[in-house]
Amino acid sequence: MRKKSVFLLAVLFMGLFHPDSAVSGEKNRHNRISVLLRDGSVITTPDLQGAVTDQDGMFTTLNRYVQLKSLSIDALVFYQGNNKYVFDWEQIIKNIHSIELISPDLDGYDHGAMIITPKKGKQIKTSDATLLQYIGHDQPTSRLTILEYDSYNKWWREAFLDIQKVKKIVFGSDELLKLAPSPEPQVEKRSGKDGFETTADGISKRLHPDGSGQGVNLNIEFDVNSAKIRKYSIPLVQELGKALVSLKPNGKTLLINGHTDSDGSKKYNLKLSKKRAESVKAYLMKHYNLQGLAIQTKGYGESTPIAPNKGKENKQKNRRVEVKLKPSE
Repeated sequence: MRKKSVFLLAVLFMGLFHPDSAVSGEKNRHNRISVLLRDGSVITTPDLQGAVTDQDGMFTTLNRYVQLKSLSIDALVFYQGNNKYVFDWEQIIKNIHSIELISPDLDGYDHGAMIITPKKGKQIKTSDATLLQYIGHDQPTSRLTILEYDSYNKWWREAFLDIQKVKKIVFGSDELLKLAPSPEPQVEKRSGKDGFETTADGISKRLHPDGSGQGVNLNIEFDVNSAKIRKYSIPLVQELGKALVSLKPNGKTLLINGHTDSDGSKKYNLKLSKKRAESVKAYLMKHYNLQGLAIQTKGYGESTPIAPNKGKENKQKNRRVEVKLKPSE
């Protein structure tokens, strides 16, 4: 049986205790917080993002179209041996440099593997850690609160990001911001035969104005068992719309192909992939002036994967929308 320590024993354990009274929640946050996502992008607190410009890519490494509003973390709890250690939010800010989340498949990192790096002292590796949404409750943090920029309507809106997408959280440091290269090399780096494009510029280059380009994979996510586009994927569909407008595709045909992973029956996946392709078409037709462009949709279900249908990451790659521009017949 685990022996529970007194509150903040972890801080005493590492010689980092400060006698200040603990204040839970984020209302007194004054330090910079950056989050590295598993797709390689970085989001930060809003004061770092600056103004969104037309030159910014939607998912450059430093993502200026998504801002961090709240981590929804009230406490960090982890076990070492038979001891339980607890940090409240104020102590995390004062004493922790970073938390790396190792177990992406666990629900909300309820007792997952983490690497905890203090600002002073030795790094702690544990297979049994939890980020709690409320201190004193066994409710793990399942999602972050973010702000997404709607490039079509030109405003920020609140949304949520699953904690499983988070790889590392850094407190009070600029080190993650150093990962951001210039936008152009990033576009080229992300291009490839099966690569996913994320910017209007990258999409338009791959499609090519005369319709002679290759197919472009877009990691557009939908609600579970639904053709409804998830809120945080709307900006990606908007990038596709902007790319099409810039190409002036009068007299061309846009093929929108939907794909799924292998979960579920083949018949169901075929139908679902078709509906998802139609959802993307409906959004484009509603929000963009694409007069003269014919749009065709088709569902392929699970028949053409680009990665083995094993593991969350590969399955997400297969749940995609592919677009291709060609001359109309």
